[in-house]
Amino acid sequence: MSRLKSFIIRTRPSTILNRLRRKRRFVAEEVPLAITTPASLPPPARSNLCSLPSEIIASILCLCTVAEIHSCSLLCRTLECIVRTDLYVRYKILLDLNGMVDGPPSLVPVSERLRLLETYTVQCRDNPEVISRRWDLPFWQVTLETVDWTVSLSFSSHISHIVMKPKLQVMTIYSPATTNLLCATEQWVIPLTLFPSGPIVAVSVDVLQDLLLVFQQATDTTHIIAHVRSLRRPEVPHASAVLPVLHTEQNRLKRVERIQIHENLVAWSASYYQNRSDDIEIWDWKAHVLIWRRSFQGMLSFALLDKSHLVVGCGGWNELRVYHIAAAASTNSEPPATERKDIMRLRLPEKTKVERIQEASIPSLPPDVLFWPDPSLRMVTIAISDFATTSSNPRTRVGLIIPYDTFRALLAEPATFRGRIPWSVWSPRGSLLLSMPSFSQRSRRSLPSSHSFGSRLAVPFQSYTWLPGTVAVIDINPYGARYSRHPLLRGTWQAKVPPDSNLKLLFGTEDAALPHVIYHVGGHGVHGTGAVVADPYGFTTAGSFERHYKGIKTYSLDFAVEGLWLPQVV
Repeated sequence: MSRLKSFIIRTRPSTILNRLRRKRRFVAEEVPLAITTPASLPPPARSNLCSLPSEIIASILCLCTVAEIHSCSLLCRTLECIVRTDLYVRYKILLDLNGMVDGPPSLVPVSERLRLLETYTVQCRDNPEVISRRWDLPFWQVTLETVDWTVSLSFSSHISHIVMKPKLQVMTIYSPATTNLLCATEQWVIPLTLFPSGPIVAVSVDVLQDLLLVFQQATDTTHIIAHVRSLRRPEVPHASAVLPVLHTEQNRLKRVERIQIHENLVAWSASYYQNRSDDIEIWDWKAHVLIWRRSFQGMLSFALLDKSHLVVGCGGWNELRVYHIAAAASTNSEPPATERKDIMRLRLPEKTKVERIQEASIPSLPPDVLFWPDPSLRMVTIAISDFATTSSNPRTRVGLIIPYDTFRALLAEPATFRGRIPWSVWSPRGSLLLSMPSFSQRSRRSLPSSHSFGSRLAVPFQSYTWLPGTVAVIDINPYGARYSRHPLLRGTWQAKVPPDSNLKLLFGTEDAALPHVIYHVGGHGVHGTGAVVADPYGFTTAGSFERHYKGIKTYSLDFAVEGLWLPQVV
C-alpha cells in the first residue's frame, strides 16, 4: 500500500487523464464488427422440380403412371419438352399404353427398344384387314394318314400348342406366341417311343423352364404317372426335379386334363372310373411334393390366380370359390383338411350358373425379349349359363371377365369381409359382364373356346353366326382403353365410322365401370371351330378349319379396327 500511495503522489493528475483520453480515442477509431442477423442475409434461391437436371426429372417421371406424366406435362414447357423428347419417358408411356413391361437388362439400348416398341404399336393399331402372320405352323388336310392327328393347348408361362401324331409315333410342340413377327416359330419333335410303358393321356410344356410333362397310364392301369423331362432333351429327366416322375396314389384314374403350370407348381383335374367326383391336385414338380388336393362334385373347372390361390367353379354353381394353396412341409400325400377350405366366395348374377372357368397362362418374362405383356393385367374368364332370358329380355348373359387386380383387392380385405360376397358388392370393384342379343345368342358357344393372355381375350364368331369368321379382341388394359382413340396411336382408326359402330353394344358393356376397349378383326381367312388364344401380337386359332382341314394359324392385330357397323336391333 505504501508503494501504491507513493506512485499516485509522484504521478500528476493531468497525466492520468491524458492516458484515459487516448485510450477512448483508440477504441472509437476501431472498425466495429458487423453483426449478422437473419434479416440481413440475402434471400435463398427458390428451387423447384424444373431446376433439377433433366436426367433426374426423367427418372422421376418414369416412376409415375401415364396419367401423372400427362398432368406433369401440362405444368410448364420444361416438363412438356422432357415428356415429348426424352427416350426413357416415351418408352415408359408406350409400355403402359400397350400393356407391356420392360424386358430383362440387356445390351440393347433404350433407343432401339423404343423403335421396336413404336413398330409394335403401329403394327397393332393400323388398317382395316387381318393377315396370317406365320406360315411355318402345321396346317394339314384330313386324310386316312392324318385323321388321328389332334391339337391341344398347354398353359404355362405362355400358351403353346401340341400336335399328337400317334401313327407316326411323334408329337410336335409349337410356341407361336412371340414378340417378334419375323422370327421363326420354335418347335420340338418328341418321339413317343421315349415313353413305352403305356398310352399317353396328356402332355403339357413350359418353354421358359425347359419343362416337358407327359402323363402316362401305368402298366397296371390303376393310376397315372407324370414324367418330368427336359423339353430340349426329352430323353433325360429335368435337372431341377428331385425325382423323374410324379406318382399319384389315386386308383382307377380315368383322365387328367386342364393342366396349368406356374413356376414350380403344376395343377390338373383328375377324373375317375365309376365316380362322379373330380379332384384338383397341385404339385411342386421340383420338390416332388403334393401341395393341395380336393374333391368336387359336378363339371369341374379352375384357374390358378398366383402361387398362393386358385379359383374353382363347378357346373350348376352360382358362385366362384377361391382357395388358398399352402406349401406343404413334407411329402405327405394328403395335405391338412383345413387347407382345403375356401377362403372367399363370389356370388354371380342372379339366375346364372357357372359353365366353365377358362384355363389361362400367367405371363412370365422370357430372358430374350425386350418387352412382354404385364402379368398384373391378366384376367380370369368364366363362361356362364343364363336362365333369365325371355321375350321381354332379348339379351343372354354369356360370360364374365374378372381382372386379377379384383381378386387381389378382395383378398386384401379382412377375413370377416371375405365370406360369401354378393354380386352387387364385388362387381363394381372391377368386372365385365358379357351379354349377347337374341339373334346372335349362339355365339355364346364361342366363349368356352376362348383363352386370354395378359390383358386381351380373343372371342371368335363362328361360321354359323351373323359375323362368320371374325374375331373380337377385348382388351382390359386401362390405358389402352383410355387412349385407343388418340390420333397418334390409332393410325387409320381416325377415319370416320358410323356413330353406332361400337362392339360394346354387341357385348352389352357400354355402361361397364371397368375400362376396356373391343377391337374387331375382319373375316378374311379367320375361320375355324377350335380354340382361339390371345398372344402378344394378336391371336392364334387351333383346331378344325372349314370341313377337311386342321392345324394352327396365327393372326396379327396389325389390321384391327375399333368399330363395326351393328344392326339397330342391338
